[in-house]
Amino acid sequence: MSCWLTQMQVLGDGGAIYTLGTQGGLPFSHIPNTSAVLAPSVQARNFIHDCGNASSAQQDHGGIGEGSHAPGALYADEGSTNWNITHNVIQDAPVWLQGCRPGASWIGPLWQNYNWFDAASAASINVEARCPLVGDELINGTAWPEDAVAVMQEAGPRSRTQQH
Repeated sequence: MSCWLTQMQVLGDGGAIYTLGTQGGLPFSHIPNTSAVLAPSVQARNFIHDCGNASSAQQDHGGIGEGSHAPGALYADEGSTNWNITHNVIQDAPVWLQGCRPGASWIGPLWQNYNWFDAASAASINVEARCPLVGDELINGTAWPEDAVAVMQEAGPRSRTQQH
């Protein structure tokens, strides 16, 4: 998914894949029953690239352009819970992941594991223990691993008969 044709070339507060709200029957953390009814929803095997830059973030929110207000690739916003974000490739996005930000107890749990991102996308806003990062890999000046290349090659629109 290229951000080139989206508003993320102009706006700062958003992402190529943007979630908002609970998934899988998992309520906000301030509701007593915190057990999930369904398995986590999944964001997997996406190739996200060319998602704006710091100057595009300055154009949004009255020029704030900081904190969680930067063009992102994977963005879990207010109340996003019960997502498994895995095996995605992020290239040229100012923030590869906007997950559990400080003081936002209503976001998460989220699982962000085994994603690949380049040095241009190395920033992340994800600091809470309920949103662990496991096996995510910065690709800094080296070739993309074979598994990441496979995701890149498979990415893009497919007909219903090509989907699996």
